[in-house]
Amino acid sequence: MENRVIEVKFKCKQGAEDLFYSPETKRVYARQPANVDDIVFWYTTCKWSQGYEADCPIRAGITMRVLDYKGKVCFRETLEPDTWNGGTSAKKKGRFYDETLKKLARSVERQNRLKSYEDWSKWLCSLQEQFGNKDYRENWLHWHVFTVSDEKIAEYELLDGPAYLYKQTRKHKICGKEWVEYEIRNKDDDVLAICGFKFRGGSK
Repeated sequence: MENRVIEVKFKCKQGAEDLFYSPETKRVYARQPANVDDIVFWYTTCKWSQGYEADCPIRAGITMRVLDYKGKVCFRETLEPDTWNGGTSAKKKGRFYDETLKKLARSVERQNRLKSYEDWSKWLCSLQEQFGNKDYRENWLHWHVFTVSDEKIAEYELLDGPAYLYKQTRKHKICGKEWVEYEIRNKDDDVLAICGFKFRGGSK
């Protein structure tokens, strides 16, 4: 069995899998979940027009050493032969990217006692008929809204860089309702996760 280490950094998420690249060789690898929680698969990939496709299983004995964007070791997973699929698999040592975001979002939701997106949309739509608005529901929820304030209140470290928790106060132009939305965003201000909502006011 080989005793080799491949160091990789997070590249992006692609569906249910995470993609990593080797800073040394620039090769891209796919890390995939299994149908059991404590096992993962690692594959080499081939490039195609829509992204990357998992190709060959990483050989048994190779350890995938996952680094964060600063080069710090986050976790290691060593490939072993398995008998149930004829390939290799590894004991899961680290979370997938989406799992980390969901854990952060749930923590913010609990700490701030936030409502879900479904609760928010039901709450905001409750006055649409009362105000005689015949617009599409999605327009009522999004197009008649403006931002009152947008405040960065926390910072997190993810595999690909820092992420930030924002507390955004928004108001509906027609019904006058106001709420606070908690979002996790990356350094480019892209929304990675919506943590939840806190309602503030009534109507005009």
